[in-house]
Amino acid sequence: MNKNEKVWIRIVGIALILLALALVAYTYSRMAKLRALKAESGQTEIRADAAALIGESFVSNGVRYTRKHMVESYLIMGIDRTEEQMDYGIGGQSDVLLLLVLDGKDSSFKVLQINRDTITLVTLISREGNITDSEFLPICVAHSYGSGGEDSCENTVRAVQYLLSDVPIDGYLALDLNSIETINNAVGGVTVTIQEDLTAADPAFVKGAKVHLDDSNVEKFVRSRMILGEDNNWNRMMRQRQYLSGWLEKAQSMAAKNPSFLLDLLESLRSVSVSNLTDNRLSGIANSAQKYENQGFFTFEGEYVENGFSEFYPDDESIRNVILDLFYTTETVD
Repeated sequence: MNKNEKVWIRIVGIALILLALALVAYTYSRMAKLRALKAESGQTEIRADAAALIGESFVSNGVRYTRKHMVESYLIMGIDRTEEQMDYGIGGQSDVLLLLVLDGKDSSFKVLQINRDTITLVTLISREGNITDSEFLPICVAHSYGSGGEDSCENTVRAVQYLLSDVPIDGYLALDLNSIETINNAVGGVTVTIQEDLTAADPAFVKGAKVHLDDSNVEKFVRSRMILGEDNNWNRMMRQRQYLSGWLEKAQSMAAKNPSFLLDLLESLRSVSVSNLTDNRLSGIANSAQKYENQGFFTFEGEYVENGFSEFYPDDESIRNVILDLFYTTETVD
């Protein structure tokens, strides 16, 4: 090796070291900034380590909490991406995140609705599919790191599991949000009562009006935000919950008359969905969902911080309480 080659190797080595130091400094500053924002809202940690607080069984304030063992959880994602993004293999963001929790012991299910703006640890993946780093970001962008296929879905599962202190997730189903009309038509549309003035999205969305959602307006109801002047995702989440509650009620009624209803719907969505679940497993989930009692929606309480864009910081105690509600039984003790 000649002298010039040695010099260039040394220069490249120094450049790599400087780059690594810069990445470390950026990550540290980002996390410090997030902690500072949390401190402003009275919170001191990015996320409570609920696993350290919650065991298989424990007693708190006269109540014994015991971990359920006949529970399965499945992450359902509604993905927002354009046709151009699909063509270029760009993952798009998960605008809707629902964790379906099935309890086989008491034949019930609950749904955790996760705010897309929630700040959590997101794994960064290169275009070549290599994990490069992790950073605290809105949970919706986890899906954008990947091709939009299984890699993007698995990355979102990782982000949700971090948020829930590594609670197991048994599978996932990602649906293109452009399929909302197909989903809505499957139950013949859903009628909702407009809770606030939404006429900027549709003249029919007058506060207090009962509106039947069909092809012409369902997407406006469940997806509109910017046109309504809403700075964050919270009100839209409440509309989505209102819609989903009505949809589930109609879907269960239709499934009682036609046991193959949910499976037929999933089959019609196959071309716009990604899942790691086998047909048999999907059949089992659909069978349970149409027979089990719906025990309602849950979500994390927290606070929004404006930092160029809206960031939602869930309250640590709220995360812990939701985990207890979804995955633990309770009994009063002396």
